[in-house]
Amino acid sequence: MQKIAELHTILTGLLSASTSDLQKILDGDKSYDDLTIGEKQNASKRKKDNTAALALMEAIKSEKRKPTEAEKEILAKYTGEGGLGGIGSDDEYFTSPYIAKDAWGLFGKLDEDAVILDPSAGMGIFAQTRPEGIDLRQIELSDKSAELNSAITDVPMLHGSFEKRSYEFEDNSLDGIITNVPFDDVGPEGLADKSPQFDGIRRIEHYFLLRSMELLKYGKRGVFIVPTGVLDNKSNKLQGYKKKLLQMASFIGGVRLPNKIFSHTGADVAVDILVFEKHREDAYKALHG
Repeated sequence: MQKIAELHTILTGLLSASTSDLQKILDGDKSYDDLTIGEKQNASKRKKDNTAALALMEAIKSEKRKPTEAEKEILAKYTGEGGLGGIGSDDEYFTSPYIAKDAWGLFGKLDEDAVILDPSAGMGIFAQTRPEGIDLRQIELSDKSAELNSAITDVPMLHGSFEKRSYEFEDNSLDGIITNVPFDDVGPEGLADKSPQFDGIRRIEHYFLLRSMELLKYGKRGVFIVPTGVLDNKSNKLQGYKKKLLQMASFIGGVRLPNKIFSHTGADVAVDILVFEKHREDAYKALHG
């Protein structure tokens, strides 16, 4: 529990840390490489839990009923296909509830009627850890995850891609966005969202950040769990999105989590938690148009 408390201190400290402190965190001066959140699960255990969750979901559907609280616990053990070599996404790793709960704190104070979007909701960990009174909306691409999420949580779900379903929200309409961003090349056909402002975007995580800034109200925050390459990648071909992003929002701060943070799902993935705040209306229009 002490290590969880240390993590909480780092995350909440982002709201008041000086630039030099944040840079020290990003430069690795604070070592948390031994931090592991959650029970370690090997591939065999994860496959067993995944199979049990999916079989139970099929039974619940066939009986046309809602799951019991005990059944919800079984459904919630589904951890995605990441690292299992299955037919699902090999990059499908779900967020620890400890990380999700602290990530909510990075918004600062939210209004009681705040409308927040999780555009890559997975199993609904941000729904399950949200502060009381928050009006959360969800988008999820995966058939399995969307179905399990809806069975476990009571939060509205839009099933489909963020590229398409995000247009069911007006620009400048959301009080916050929080999500574990998917990451991958967009593929030879490019993005499904053919809006001209996204021409040249080659990575899906870059699209998620840029589209999220359009949806946020002026002066509101987005909290994103992203692969470290979002900050680190120095490829000239991938630099355009950074300029676009900083024309839309200010970088409030971030913390690099150790590789072992997702080891409870069998993953060895390095990620950052980044906080961006959309510019005020006059600055946004001056910089972004």
